[in-house]
Amino acid sequence: MFAGGCTLEAARVVCDSAIEGLVALIDDNLVVASVADGGSRYWMLETVREYATQQLETAGEREEIGARHHKYFLELAERCNLFAEAELPQNFDTANSEQDNLRAAIGWPRERGQDGAALRLTVALENFWVTHDPEEGVRLLADLTAPERDLTHELRARGLRALGSSRQALGQLEEAERHYHQSRAAFTALDDDKAIAILDYRLGLTAAERGNTDTASRLLERSLDVFRAIGSRRGEAQATGALGTVARARGDRPAAARLFRQSAAMCEQIGRPWWQALMLAEAGELALEDGNLDASATYATRLLKLATHIGDRRRTILGLLQIACAAARGGEIERAQRICAVLNGESSGLADSIASARYAEHVAAMLVRARPELPSSRRQGSALTLEDAIDAALATATN
Repeated sequence: MFAGGCTLEAARVVCDSAIEGLVALIDDNLVVASVADGGSRYWMLETVREYATQQLETAGEREEIGARHHKYFLELAERCNLFAEAELPQNFDTANSEQDNLRAAIGWPRERGQDGAALRLTVALENFWVTHDPEEGVRLLADLTAPERDLTHELRARGLRALGSSRQALGQLEEAERHYHQSRAAFTALDDDKAIAILDYRLGLTAAERGNTDTASRLLERSLDVFRAIGSRRGEAQATGALGTVARARGDRPAAARLFRQSAAMCEQIGRPWWQALMLAEAGELALEDGNLDASATYATRLLKLATHIGDRRRTILGLLQIACAAARGGEIERAQRICAVLNGESSGLADSIASARYAEHVAAMLVRARPELPSSRRQGSALTLEDAIDAALATATN
């Protein structure tokens, strides 16, 4: 049943298997063991897996084992704390290493028309879709929240909220706001104060991004009051950072910088790396605009390390761009060329993944303004990968 291998614990729970049985399969070369930073992992060669799948079908056990697999990975996903209401530290490492199994665990009930089970697991991974592939998140969530799906009011509301977050990550603000309003109406009917505050914060953030600062300020201040009243540090951190976006839009750059730093520090304390990365990006961009190149490079380096670790491709590329901007403005043309050459080479398609993000065009424009010579890196970039650019940026920062 496993896609992409499994841990010993997963094999034990899903297959009701003792370690001795797994060792016997390894000894017979039917299972391959590998050791990585996250511990041991067990695999089947694809030909063996295909044969084993046939045997599982013949034995009439596929449904039972499939249900166990889904249950195990639903519980694992919820422990990763990547959903909107979660207050405990986020665990992107586990979600990243198990993403193939998590997708398979979504597909199993989906193929059987079990809409609620599929959506519950998809919603549990809300921040995973935002960081890794919001397009995939939109496809899944739009299908699973369609009007004809048989869902509880609460689950549909959670699904629409998650759909809004993936659309927001893609810059589809009108669609995101529509889903947020639908979700908020449902949660209002359910009298769920925390969920309503989360929606107010998100609607406030989209309003700020669209330039509606008065509406944004009202919604964000209201959500912040609720988050503080109920003790939601996660909500407080994010609403604080969103108020920084409002301050920036109003031209109060010192207040914006202070709020971005405050939000990033709170996120570091409570284990919210995704929002922390966004706040570092915002603080770094302000510093770059103000000509504070050392501070900008420091923020961007922290951003790049964090985004790379959690697998956030958009902010990984943004971190590279910001480091290159600081280098270019400081006269380090070759360094800037080496870092951002990937955007001109075979991996240039990776830059498209941030094309619709609200700050991507701005940062790219700053890079071009910084030094007209930068486009000359096209030939050098043809041999670079994204990993090469990351290594170059971090090695330079370390040295």
